[in-house]
Amino acid sequence: MCIMSKTRSLFTWMVCLLVVTYQAQALPQEVQCTITVAEPTTCYIATPIYLLPGYTLSIVNSSELVNVTRFELRAMTNLDHIPPIIWAVFPNLQEIVMANYASVATLTATDLLYASNLKLLNLKGNKLTTIPYSAFALAKSLEELDLSGNLIATIDSMAFNGLSNLKRLDLSFNRLALIDAFTFYGLPNLLMLDLNHNKIKTIGDGTFNLPKLQILNCNYNDVKLLPDHLFGLLPKQSPPLTYVDFGENKLTHIGASLYSLNELKFLNLTSNKKIDDINLEALAQLPKLEILLLTNSGFKFPTPISALTVTPPEAAASIPMPTSNSPLRELYIGKNKLANPDVLRQLAYFRQLEVLSLEENQFTIIEYINSLPTWFPNLRTIYLGENKLNCAWLNDSIPVFQAANIQVYSIKKVKTWYGTSYQQKLIDMDDCVDLAKIFSTILSWLNKFSVAAN
Repeated sequence: MCIMSKTRSLFTWMVCLLVVTYQAQALPQEVQCTITVAEPTTCYIATPIYLLPGYTLSIVNSSELVNVTRFELRAMTNLDHIPPIIWAVFPNLQEIVMANYASVATLTATDLLYASNLKLLNLKGNKLTTIPYSAFALAKSLEELDLSGNLIATIDSMAFNGLSNLKRLDLSFNRLALIDAFTFYGLPNLLMLDLNHNKIKTIGDGTFNLPKLQILNCNYNDVKLLPDHLFGLLPKQSPPLTYVDFGENKLTHIGASLYSLNELKFLNLTSNKKIDDINLEALAQLPKLEILLLTNSGFKFPTPISALTVTPPEAAASIPMPTSNSPLRELYIGKNKLANPDVLRQLAYFRQLEVLSLEENQFTIIEYINSLPTWFPNLRTIYLGENKLNCAWLNDSIPVFQAANIQVYSIKKVKTWYGTSYQQKLIDMDDCVDLAKIFSTILSWLNKFSVAAN
């Protein structure tokens, strides 16, 4: 009994010692602000901080902190809000970076009470779940806001109201499911909006009625429909978007909204699989569109194309071409189960093409290859692999491609120990299907089987 009692006493003492030691290490009430010659205006904290409930961060003050404009965490902390001490210690503060090393879970206007000069706020990789109404109303000078990698599922209406100078807003890798016209209300100078890797299903009319928006990234979401007035009620209200990415969604309908973006240079609709209203003719009217990605989008050519159909094939040179000044340079329409050999005429809206991807469709032949230099004088690269190309056609076409200085590629899949990699190679006779040989082989086997049966 005595032995057990002494053992328990010793164990209790050891536990207490551990707790006391841990708490002694865990309560640095004051931390040293590190400033280097290389970063004379940056205060960074490189010491791990763990504050128990009721304790607050305290920074060792000195005269050199007056010139600090940037506060940054570079070590793990359990800070759950923006520490109020920084507004007193750094009177000229313009940037706060608490990315990945903190646990900020709430954000209200009072946290930014003295943030009138703040231009950059980076809270990437924290634990925010909600952005409340007018959370940034007192940070009127803010130009860049990074809230990516949090747990944000809800943004209150007009949460960003008052940020009239904001240019970049990153909300990627969160849990948003719904956005509407009031989500981004009050952002007249926003240039870039990143919403990729959320769970967005519904986007309301007028959501992106942002007069200066240039870059919109909304890939890897669950969006099914783009409303007709996504960018505003009137075409003239459309923002000067140059880059729009709705790849990896579940779109079936893109409406008329995209066709009003007269400054658009890049459009990605890849991997939506079932879009039913892609209008190439309307896209060809966009005066600045240079890159169009429709891979695995469910894209189909409209049929019939009576206005473009001319026979016989040898009269191809006299075929009337669509009137279009489209500057499109790169078009990707692979993985769409396309099979119509008349594909080149159907793409004649895009006379300036340099790169054309027809990879992984169901083509056996492609007509009017001899007309390529005339119809597409700038075309230099075609991807044709993973189709059902006829060997006789491919054998006759390769010299034509070479004479026109067009490189025809196949994407070769290579299995390695770490997965599948992809290599680009020039197409050759290994990339075709010799149907005559296959039928001959089948008939030979049938004849042998018939003889054996008799």
